[in-house]
Amino acid sequence: MRMIVSSLFSRLWMQDDAATEKFIMNVLKEVVHFLSAMMPERSAKKVVLIVLLLLRIPAQTAARYSGFKKSSVYDLRRKMMKLSPEEPLSGFVARECTVKKGRGRKSPIKGIEDEIIAHIDSTNCFTLTEIKQWISDEYGVKVSTRHLSGFLKSRGVRKLKGGSIPAKADPKEQKDFYNDTLLPLMRKAGNGRNVLFFVDAAHFVMGCDFIGCVYCRVRRFARSLSGRARYNVLGALDYASKAVITVTNDTYIKAESVCELLKKIRVANKGKIIHIVLDNARYQKCECVRELARDLRINLVYLPSYSPNLNLIERLWRFAKSELRRTSWNDFKAFSKQIDSIIESTTKENKSKIDRLIGEKVQLYDDYVKIDDSTLSKPTAEDAAA
Repeated sequence: MRMIVSSLFSRLWMQDDAATEKFIMNVLKEVVHFLSAMMPERSAKKVVLIVLLLLRIPAQTAARYSGFKKSSVYDLRRKMMKLSPEEPLSGFVARECTVKKGRGRKSPIKGIEDEIIAHIDSTNCFTLTEIKQWISDEYGVKVSTRHLSGFLKSRGVRKLKGGSIPAKADPKEQKDFYNDTLLPLMRKAGNGRNVLFFVDAAHFVMGCDFIGCVYCRVRRFARSLSGRARYNVLGALDYASKAVITVTNDTYIKAESVCELLKKIRVANKGKIIHIVLDNARYQKCECVRELARDLRINLVYLPSYSPNLNLIERLWRFAKSELRRTSWNDFKAFSKQIDSIIESTTKENKSKIDRLIGEKVQLYDDYVKIDDSTLSKPTAEDAAA
């Protein structure tokens, strides 16, 4: 009899259409609702899961329809497979579905979950304590930090570091530049029809800026330097190959440095059509740089003002600094040598990481919504769908 029912259910599950899936979900929902009158809701769901596994429903499918994680379903299935033939199934069900102490109690925020999420979406909440206090003031409900943290995690809310948008940036101008100029150049470079470089300068100052976070029981400190040494890197990142051409010094980046970089780029790409994306820094936009670019047949593409988010080499500099934070530096030669090594690794051991960082997707702000007078936020998936 069980094999017949299993066969019928298997055929039903194999129907891959929205109507069948909705029907199954509704049936299981009613079963859970019925069982919840006699036991906690989680126990009712686990009973349904056990039945699905007994009917030989695939674990991934059972996970989708029962609401449990796949890892939990696999664990339960392994336990069921280890049951001896003499052991009664009722004992196993009772053992697995009995609510342990502290489990199965009704959530104190049940019924106001959507209101909490709406509040978080519409204001800046810096700590869980602030959210707990708002819940208490608004609804007279007290909730533990642990319970609130678990709830927020289940709804995709996590603590993220804030970002900043340059005050004078024009989101619409950025989007138009990306769609009309930058994206076509990226695609031509990807197809080998031209060479596209992103150019910018980074200034690496040796000192405590490069002490990162480490796992430890108490906070650690490093001795600071008596002076500051700066390693300047003017780089050109090849969008397609991820190779980087550089001009470096420990003084200043000037127009002469940019001219030297242009010459290096032309020598490395003889006979090719070259486009270089760069910002509006004075030493990159002066007449001597433009004149040399014309002589070398290099097309200079200047970004809209205040648009570092469109210059993809900025991502390389962030990657390089994150790698440097793995140690504290007090030898300038070793410091600069390590920077050169990290940059050279973009086409070697770190190429896969750089490939994930450098692509067609860029940060745009044209669709951001206003939270308050000084804060913007990217729309959530639900807002975007609406």
